Parts: sequence; C-alpha cells; structure tokens
Amino acid sequence: MKYVCSGIALIVIGICLLVRNEGTSINPIKALKEASAVLVQVDSGTVDAANEGKLVATNGKINVVDESVGDTLFGVAVKTAKLQRIVEVYQWEETVGKDSKNKKTYSYKNVWSDNILSSNGFHDKAKINPRSMPLTSEIFVAKQVTLGAFALSDVQKQALPTDATVAAPHANDFGQMGFVLSGEYLTNSATPTDPQIGDIRVKYVYQHKADVSLAAQQSGNTFTDYVTKSGVKLNAVVDGLKPGTAIDIVPSAPSAGGIGQWMRRLLGMLLLTAGMWLVLKPPVAAGVSLPLIGTRIGVMSGVFVTVLGVSMGLAVIALSWIVVKPLLATGLLAIAVVLLVLSFTKGKKIASWHFQKNKKETTK
Repeated sequence: MKYVCSGIALIVIGICLLVRNEGTSINPIKALKEASAVLVQVDSGTVDAANEGKLVATNGKINVVDESVGDTLFGVAVKTAKLQRIVEVYQWEETVGKDSKNKKTYSYKNVWSDNILSSNGFHDKAKINPRSMPLTSEIFVAKQVTLGAFALSDVQKQALPTDATVAAPHANDFGQMGFVLSGEYLTNSATPTDPQIGDIRVKYVYQHKADVSLAAQQSGNTFTDYVTKSGVKLNAVVDGLKPGTAIDIVPSAPSAGGIGQWMRRLLGMLLLTAGMWLVLKPPVAAGVSLPLIGTRIGVMSGVFVTVLGVSMGLAVIALSWIVVKPLLATGLLAIAVVLLVLSFTKGKKIASWHFQKNKKETTK
C-alpha cells in the first residue's frame, strides 16, 4: 500500500509541475488575446469616465511639472521623469571550458558588473570577489508626471525606459567621498584606466524621449494594473507613439522552449514514470514471480510503464495547450497514443523473445 500511496503522490506532483510549467507560457498568450479583444484606444487629452475600469491604450508626450529629479548622495539632478543610478563593481569572472582531451579548463577575466559575482565556487581560490555592494543602484522619479489629462502612476514612472546618459555628472562633493570623474562615470579607482578588484563606478541614465505609449486599466485620471482572467497583470509603458493595439504595447509572451522549461518538462515526466512504477509495483512483482511467463511480464511491464509515464506527460502538456494552440495539442495527444500502441506491440515482441530464450535455456 505504501508503494501505491507514494506513487500517487509522485504522479500528482508531476502533473502539477507540468501544468504550472506550461502556464508560464500559456497565461501570457491568453492575456494578450484577451487584451486584444477588450482594449479601448483613448485620447490622452481628455479623461472619459465611461472607460473607468477598462483596459485602455493611449499615447502622447509626457510632461514633468516644474521639477528636477536628483540623487542626494552625489548631488546629481536632471529634469526628467526618471533618473537611475547604476552602480557597478570590478570583479573576477570565471569561464569553464574543456580542452582537446575533454579536461575541464578555467579562465578568468576582470569585468564590471552591477551584481555581485560569487567567487565561492571558483576553481582558483586566489580569485576573490567582494561579498556585497558598497553602494546600490537606485531609481528616482518625479512626483508629478502627466500624459495629457492623465497622471502616470508610480509603477508606470518606475517602468519608463531610460534612453539617455548623464554625459558628465556635475556631482557635488564627490571628491570628498573618494570619487573622481572619468567620462560618464564617477569612480573610486585610484587609477581609472587601471581599476582594481572591488573598485566602484557609478553612472546615471534618465528618461529623455517625450513620446510614450501605454496600456493599463483606467482609474480616475491615472492608471493601475489590469488583471486578466488568467491572472496576468498588464501595465505597460513603451517609447514612441504606438498605434494603440495590445500587440504593440503589451509585452509578448515568453518562449515556450527555454532550457529551464524543457528541464522541468523532463522532470515532470520522470516523476510520472516513477509514480506509475510504484503504483504498479505490487501486481508486477506478483506477475514476475510466476514460472515461465514471469520474465515476459517483467519485460512488458518495464516497457509499458516507462512509455505510459512519458505519454501521460505529453497528454498533460497537450491538454494545457488545447485552448491556445489546438493543433499543437492534438499532435501531442496523437504522439502519446502512438507511443502507447508501439510500447504494447513492441514490448510484447521483446517479451516473447525473452520468453523463448528462457524456455530454450530451461530445456537444455
């Protein structure tokens, strides 16, 4: 009984993993279809109460109301809707390869990175990176940013693309903080042309282009997230004057063929196969113990259960996609059925061969 319960648990976990995994690609596709069906193009110059709570698209020039956005740490200020401080640390980066004899090789180079690259797993223990960022990157936004008669929400201001760099930051007192100006960067390197591990450089980028397009739920004279039936939140802001269709503004769905997704599909099928093995273990064990036909039962069971696990996985994936891509789903279901039929017929032949072989050996 414990084998059956454990097997059922693995099957349930495998199905849940596969359904959740496919949902990462399917839900955005469903969201885009829903958005295309309900999206309302509105004029940014006026707020129409009839569109309250609806998914709307609009565009125009954004305006910052008499305000400069600044970073008090270095005293950098720009009249913009969004200013971003990007902090990078000079670190070691390890690359693992193989030589002509298939032996692992390790090479190292120095890079600027806005994330800490852990050196704990480096092959060369002498290559040590900092454990934390002395300064952090940060985003600063204007208090009041308008698009015609509308006001951008904080989420939208944070999402504005940064398309320009502060060429030579006129920072106050950065020298007292141990920084020097080097091109578009502020850096604490003693020799900016020859940085050392752990050195910091800071760059400022900001939102410069005035024309933007957005798609979100209208809420009064501002915007909020539009939540689709599949649970995807839509609140997108992009550069330029887009025509106002969902496909032009809303981010596209992620690829369904990423390495991570294929690994989770493989894991899900392995869980289903292992679960089927455990569920069917008691009757298979009883059949294998029978004289003469035991080997035949064992071989057929092995082939059939393995293919059954894979076919179940394909069926789960197919049913997940049936609404979004029915042709793909039908093809996967057909493959699952063909695999089951082949496993039964081929497994039967292999089992018969083993049976005849054992019979001959027994009669000798």
